[in-house]
Amino acid sequence: MRFTSVSVKRRAAFATVLSGALVLSACGGGGGNGTAAEEYDEDREIELTVAWWGNDERAQLTSEVFDIFEERHPNITIQSQPTGDPEDLFDRLSTDFAAGGGTDLFTLGGAMPQEYGGAGMLLDLEEVSEHVDLDPYEDFMVTNAVVDDTLYGLPTGGNAIGLLINETIFEEAGVEVPDEDWGWDEFVEAAGEISANHDDALGLDLRIQDIISTYTAQLNDLGLYNWDGELAVTEEELASWYELELDLVENDGVPDPSVVVEYHNVTPDQSLFGTRQAAMVFSYSNQMTPYTQALGDDEVSMRLPPTETDNPGVAVLPSQFWSINANTEEPQAAAMLLDFILNDEEAAEILQDDRGLPFNPEMLEVVEPLLDPINSEAAAYIQEVLEQGVVAPPQPAGGAEMNALSQRIESDILFGNSTVDEGVQEWMDYMENALEQGE
Repeated sequence: MRFTSVSVKRRAAFATVLSGALVLSACGGGGGNGTAAEEYDEDREIELTVAWWGNDERAQLTSEVFDIFEERHPNITIQSQPTGDPEDLFDRLSTDFAAGGGTDLFTLGGAMPQEYGGAGMLLDLEEVSEHVDLDPYEDFMVTNAVVDDTLYGLPTGGNAIGLLINETIFEEAGVEVPDEDWGWDEFVEAAGEISANHDDALGLDLRIQDIISTYTAQLNDLGLYNWDGELAVTEEELASWYELELDLVENDGVPDPSVVVEYHNVTPDQSLFGTRQAAMVFSYSNQMTPYTQALGDDEVSMRLPPTETDNPGVAVLPSQFWSINANTEEPQAAAMLLDFILNDEEAAEILQDDRGLPFNPEMLEVVEPLLDPINSEAAAYIQEVLEQGVVAPPQPAGGAEMNALSQRIESDILFGNSTVDEGVQEWMDYMENALEQGE
């Protein structure tokens, strides 16, 4: 079986984390798990190192929040270490964890809270519950950060996958925007018509990682995984998606496969949709603003994805989690900062829905009146999903490989290097092994 460099690096890095966790556990390291952390004292100078990923705008907003926190707590200094790419952050954290120290507070995504939590690298937030309010967060909001009934992170906010449509491009191509209840056949047809009728735009900016779970949830009500952390998707369900992609290639509804691969992981402003080279893209709701800003005066809307079933397959998911290093020397101060970021009205006014619509109901009341028309539409979409969508099982430990794997299999199929059946079998074998390794 072939592996991408990303998969090899990530699996090697996580192996290092696990071995480091065992060493630190044996040595009794220096952090929040009953070790030598000092009690918080407002007269003691404290430095917190905080890391997250995001663009320049997010960095500016986060910096403003940190400035206010430091004004309230003059004894605490925050050292910010943002990265533009989550992969860079995760690689840094793996090195930190293996060394037994490093970053105090950080954001995680996908299955990372479960993987790092299960490896003993994250602080049990119940240990610092006097400093961070856990009550506003319901069970479905934190499932991705719970291992063996232990909470290892709090969600930054909620997102949901939707289909962004550039209605201006549809109009220019003379293609009618389909009704809300359209199916996948109509979707493929519309994408092909856009490509055929528009001189400068194709139908779909294809990003498999942003739709595959939703698509499979339409078929089996769960998605890729079940509640026991095993695969829920069948070979037939997975194959039907890759066959749909081949239909899009056949009618030119998507770019050449080389372009699809090139644009797998770019930011909204650099994407085919964001540069007005595609009329549709599947995206998380909190990305509606950067996409729309990149498109200027074009009319952009978000709707539920097409479906051939009664189930839209969409779930409101935590966009990211804030977690604390189990070996931080300042667990109380880190928890205070975490509480301020998520549960303080002044911070909410600044961050708004930058990392998803707040899950804390009180913060949501603060944020909703401040949203501009674009973000208000995204918030309305979230409400629609809450009414019609599903509650999705969390991505289990081992699931972090899914995005890169799905992209690689897609590349092999689109380039003709494997059949759909061969690619699906490789996907299933790889993920079954990854989930077993993550247990």
